[in-house]
Parts: sequence; C-alpha cells; structure tokens
Amino acid sequence: MTEIITLDGPAGAGKSTVAKRVAKRLGYKYLDTGATYRCVALYFIEKLVNPETDDIDRVMRSIDIQFGEDGTVTLNGADVTEAIRTKAVNEYVSPVSAIPAVRTAMVDLQRRIAQSGGYVIDGRDIGTVVFPDAKYKFFIDASVDERARRRFEEERAKGFSSSLEEVKKNVITRDTIDSTREVAPLTKASDARVIDTTSMSIDEVVDAVITTVQPGTKAKIVLKQKPKAEVNKMEAKEETEYKNTDDDATLTPEELEFRRALEGEDEGDLTKGEIIKGRVIQFDESFVFVSLGLKAEGKIHREEFDREPAIGDEVEVQILQRENNAGEAIASKIAVDRIRSREVVELAWTNKANVKGIVKAAVKGGYSVSVGGLPAFCPRSHIDTKRNLEDSEYLNNEYDFRVIEKKGRDLVVSRRAVLEEMREYNVSNFMGHLNDGDVIRGKVKNIESFGIFVEIVNGLDGFLAFSNIAWEKVKEPTKALKKGEEREFKVLHVDREKRKIDLGIKQLSDDPWNNFIAKYGKDEVIKGEVTSIKEFGAFIKVYPGVEGLAHISELSWAKHVNHPKEVVKVGDFVECKILNIDSENRKLSLGLKQVKENPWESVDKRFPIGKKIECTVRKIFKNYAVLGVTEDLEGTIDVSDFDWKNALVNIDNYFKEGDTVSAVVLAVDGMNRKIKLGVKQLSQNPWEIFRSAHPVGSVIEGTVNNVSDVGAVVQLTDSIDGFVHVSQLDTKRIERVGDVIKTGEKLQFVIKSIDSDKRRVSLSRKDYFSAMEKRDAEKYLSKEDPSSMTYSFADKLKNLDK
Repeated sequence: MTEIITLDGPAGAGKSTVAKRVAKRLGYKYLDTGATYRCVALYFIEKLVNPETDDIDRVMRSIDIQFGEDGTVTLNGADVTEAIRTKAVNEYVSPVSAIPAVRTAMVDLQRRIAQSGGYVIDGRDIGTVVFPDAKYKFFIDASVDERARRRFEEERAKGFSSSLEEVKKNVITRDTIDSTREVAPLTKASDARVIDTTSMSIDEVVDAVITTVQPGTKAKIVLKQKPKAEVNKMEAKEETEYKNTDDDATLTPEELEFRRALEGEDEGDLTKGEIIKGRVIQFDESFVFVSLGLKAEGKIHREEFDREPAIGDEVEVQILQRENNAGEAIASKIAVDRIRSREVVELAWTNKANVKGIVKAAVKGGYSVSVGGLPAFCPRSHIDTKRNLEDSEYLNNEYDFRVIEKKGRDLVVSRRAVLEEMREYNVSNFMGHLNDGDVIRGKVKNIESFGIFVEIVNGLDGFLAFSNIAWEKVKEPTKALKKGEEREFKVLHVDREKRKIDLGIKQLSDDPWNNFIAKYGKDEVIKGEVTSIKEFGAFIKVYPGVEGLAHISELSWAKHVNHPKEVVKVGDFVECKILNIDSENRKLSLGLKQVKENPWESVDKRFPIGKKIECTVRKIFKNYAVLGVTEDLEGTIDVSDFDWKNALVNIDNYFKEGDTVSAVVLAVDGMNRKIKLGVKQLSQNPWEIFRSAHPVGSVIEGTVNNVSDVGAVVQLTDSIDGFVHVSQLDTKRIERVGDVIKTGEKLQFVIKSIDSDKRRVSLSRKDYFSAMEKRDAEKYLSKEDPSSMTYSFADKLKNLDK
C-alpha cells in the first residue's frame, strides 16, 4: 500500500508549502487538514454556535466536508474554498480546533479520507494522534522570529497590513494554544525526523523529506519542466515565506506621506501630507472652504463632514495637493480623522480602553462598525450580552466598543466586552456596599413556579421566595407581582462568594405574629374570618397577617363531621378559642366547638331513655343511619331497629338524607358520646302483644303459607309467622309433608315455644292431636259406659278437624 507522509510543526514553519511540493513531486495527494478546521470555524461563525452552551457533538454531526479533485472545499454542499480563508475564520480557527469534540470529529474525517494511503498530510498532531502508525513522520520547525517573518510576508502578499511585531505576537499566542490544549496538543512524535528550516530554502526542506522517503533520490527533482521564467516566478512567490521586506511596506500611502511630511521631505509653504488647522470661511453644496492662515486656502469635499459645518468652525485637515489650477490647496478632513482615530485605537488597544463606534451595517457573521471613520468588524456574538435581538436594534447607533483583535488595519471590536466589564464593575461595587437588612429597589424580572427573580442592577438578580411576599398566606403567589414592576425590597441575606441575595417584601413591615402573641394567650376567645377550607380543617384569620387552623375534630361536638364545609364556609366570621400557640413554628391551633357548652355533659338529663324526639337524617349507611339530635349532638339507628318483623331492611326505603323523622332514645353514653335511637320502638312490640295473648301451650289457628320438605310456615298474625317441623305434623310418621298439610289450609296448632329476640314461634300439629284426643276421651268417659269407648275414640279422631 502507498505510504502516508505526515508533517507536523508550529505555525509559520512552512510545513504547508513543503507538504504541497512533496506531494507534487512524489505524485501523492495533499490533504489540507487545516481546511477541515476552517470549515468548522466558518460553520460556527455562520450559525452562531456557542461552544459553552450548545451541544457540540450534535453540531458536528450536522457538518459535512468534502474535497474535490480540483482542490475545492465544500461545506454541506456549498463551495467554501475562498470563504474559509477570511480574516474572521483565521482568528476563530485556533479556539475552535481546541474543542475536544471538534478535534475528535476531524480526526475521524481525516482518517477516512486518507485510509487508502498515498497522502501527504500536514498539521499539528498528524503524526502523534491522527496517523501515529505512519511510516514517514517529519517535524518541521523554525525559530519564532523566522516563522513570524514568513507569516508576515505571507499576509502582506494577501493584502493584510499587520505589523511584524503583531504577527510575532500572534505566532507565540498560537504556539501556546496549540501546545496547551486539552486534546491532542502540539508535540513532536518520538519517531519523527526534525527539520529546522530557519536557514533553509523551500527546495532544501523538500529535498530533505524526499530523500528520506526515497533514499538515493537526487535533490530537487522536477517531474514536469516548466519555462524558466514561470519557474522563477513560482519560486519567487514561494520564497516570500523566507524573505524580509522594508518596514515602509506596512504603511498606507496617507501614513507614508504623513511620515515624510514630519521628516521634512517636501519643501514649500504647504507640504503635501502636512496636517494643519484651519477655519471654515464658506461652503457650498460640493465643497467646504477653509482658511489655512497666511499660507493659503483649502477646499474639502462636503461629504467628508458628518454634520453641516458652520462659518468659523475650526477643522484639522491634511494637505493632499498643495495647489490646483485655481490656486487652492486640496485638503482632506477624513484623512486626519483616520490618523487621529488610529492613534486613539492604538492607545485603546494598548491600555484596554474603549472606543466609540457606529454600527453601519449587518454583514456575514456580525456587523460593520465605523470607529472614527476606520472600518471594524464586530462578531454577532459580541454586539450585546443578550441574544436573538433584531439587527435593526443596533444599526446607526453609536456605542462604546473594546478592541479585541488588531492586526495592522484590521480591527475586531466587541460591545459585549464593554457591557460585561461595566456590569461586573457595577455588580462588584454594589455587592461591596450591600448588607443584610438594607432596603433596595428592584424590578421583577421573572416569575417562576418556585419564586420570583428580581433585577437589582444590571447583571445581578435577587430571589424572592413566595413565603416572603406577605405575612399572611398569598392565594396566588405567581400573580402577587407583575413582571417589570419596580418596588422596594428588604435584603434578607447576602452571599458575596456565590453572589446570591435573598429578598423579602413582608419584612418591610413589623411581624404581626409578635404583636399577636403579645396581645393574646391560650384559652382566649377571639373572632376571625374563615379564609380557606381543606379536608382536614379550616384556616381562620384572627389578626392581620396571622392565621390559625381549626382542625375538623375541633369544629363541632358532633362526632361525624365529614367535611369542614358542613360547618363553615369561606368568608364566615366565627368565634373560636385559642387551643395552642406554637411560637417556635409560628403555628396557631383553634377550636370552634370549645366556645359552646359541651352538650354531652348534660345529655343524660336532656334525653332520657324512652323519650320520643324529632331528628334530622344526616347520613345513611348500609347498616345504620346518623341522625342530628341537635346542632351539636348526633345519634345512630341500627338497621335492626327499623322494623319489628324484619331484622335486616334497606334503610333507604325508610329514610332520605335531610328528612325530619321521629325516633325513640334507646341508650345514652355521654362519656363515649353515643346516643342510640330506634324507629320501630315508636310502636308497641308485636311480639310482646302476641306472647300475652298466646302463651306457650295454647292452641292457635293459622294459615299455611309455605310447605317444604322439613315443615311448613304458618301465618299467625299480620306480623308474626310460626313454623311447624315435619316431626310435629302428625302422631304417626310422615313420608311427605304435602300428604298431610297443604298451602292455604287453615289449621289448629299448639304453641310449643316463643323466642321474641329471634322472632321465632314453634308450632305442633301432633300436640294438638294429642290434646284433642285427651279432651275427647275425658268427655266421653263422663257420658258413655266403658263397653262403647273403642268405637267412639276412633270415629272422633278421624273427624277431628271436620
């Protein structure tokens, strides 16, 4: 397989140029790894990606980078070959490449592209991280001064105007970032050949690489011969990385003229490039004319003035032309403004001071800003501390900016840096003078479900817990204040280390709890208003800012209060007794029933057993009903006390909740707060009546209602039935009950037993036969002689029921 050749090294060592020429001479492909990182930097700039808050892994999955055969680079389908070489990308690529997730994704991409071999690849971690197993590794290095000089020449050739010192500073900064980043820092592979290019030409470096890869190869092999002039031109261009130039090249024509003017190179009353003060003497639509003292008059284009000039205004200008055909000096106000602005910018850059700038237009990735007439770029993320504001919010407005990058005439400014510094100063100054107990003003910023954030000063918020809004309970705390509302707050606690401030509103007034407990004590009766009702009780406001709880068990002497709303409702004014004061936990226990006499203490006298009373049906259950005897007393009726005949009834057939009914007091237990009532007791017990009229052993007539295998049910009265067992149907053995007794028959029976509690009457037909036989025998013996007794008994028994 064709090998992979890696060239690592610091910025400005010339490795990219060497890598391209090595690839060309060996017939390999060149993989521009820097372009991959530049694509990511461009994407971050265009999409406003924030590495601190955005999900970088997700962002990287949305990036697709492709290299064309013609050297073009596409990002998500768009040709970005030129776009990734802009100044903005140059400045952003190093911080972006230091992000671990970015480097991981780019390493994977580079490995996929070059996996087939035949590539020359340069970078900073190619031989150590991306292709650690590459057979040929080189570390291209040079002194800092030499690398800075080469980069300076390269940038000047591209039209950039940075100074050599600025370039050197940037090279050192880049070295620091690359060598200290968390992932894949710039280091030399242990098996890499080091080539110090400080005093070497490009060809010498290329030859050193090729002779290592292909021993025996002659130096400077040219695969395709070009015309000598073209070769010389190409080599001259490439050699600019290794040559120096005159310092005058870094100056603009205006600055050069200015310097020459100061050095006195031109002669005459007015010197071209000279800066001089004059006064406006007249102006028209096109020009402004100024007096330049005894020397001459000058004219300036009207559009160079931001505002309309006034006669007598002093203006500083630079002489562009000493005298035209009309004898006038051609001067420029803008030229001086720019020179002065550069002085201001240089001073601001050195001292980290602010400069004034006007936002002129929204451009790709940010805004064009005029700093005293000098063009500057403000990245979108640096225009404000806020996000997602419209461009129109900033256009044509003047702000303070901080110069954050300066390379020659190229300026990058930040308004956010100024705002953050101002905010930090204000916050630090404010926090330094803030103490617990201070009263301050603030503006409601955000209302959340757990509390309210209050803006105290720009960049510093305080927190207001709902419990600190008012001494009394706030029903809807999220609506207690309005967003944007300004008012006073009391500082409850200041945490300077964490910059947290707890605020309160209720603390602006005296604590009503202290006033309350100073005025009232336990067992006192007070009046209050029911403010809210819960299942467990009612909250009652008894003092401004003080509420107590009357538990459901303390609302009424009645045992069964299903819900507090049965006793009170919101808005009711009630008397209550203070049952307990918990000062430590600020809790107040109240009772409503305690303000009235305990009715259970005299219940025995008021409701003696057997008394008939009127009650209200309050609740019906399956086996009992609850009746209101009085407002505070309740009694119960068991299901067995509704009907004398039926022990189990459906109570709903007798009562409806809310009905007023009569009942009889059956039992009273004041200690356990119980009253037992009955309804059936309103009438006389039919069993007692029956027992008196029909004692055991007497004969009774009944109607057979039901016949079964074990006996028959016999109706004796309207409310009482009896039962005759099969064994009691006849004096002789019975096979089938239906043979001797039938439904509907009226027959005579003897009452064997009566159980009033169980509502049972046992009957006997057999005893009845025996009784009748005995009676008839006695009657016959008293009238007939003994010789006729047998016939007489048999005949009478057969006709006993006829």
